[in-house]
Amino acid sequence: MNIMKEMLMRMFKSRKFWYGFSIIMVIIFSDKMGISDVKMNTLCMVGVAMILGQGIADIACMGKNCKKK
Repeated sequence: MNIMKEMLMRMFKSRKFWYGFSIIMVIIFSDKMGISDVKMNTLCMVGVAMILGQGIADIACMGKNCKKK
């Protein structure tokens, strides 16, 4: 059980998790916020790019003692 708690805490501290969560929330509430389909597509592309970029940064820090801000 302790492993599960550690995994959840790690996930909630992850920038990739919060980027993905934000994208999902914007998709769900886009109609209520009045966001057009074209803007939604652009927002999703930017969000995916941010997740990929963060993943690349995380890979680059593996093995090094990088500290996140």
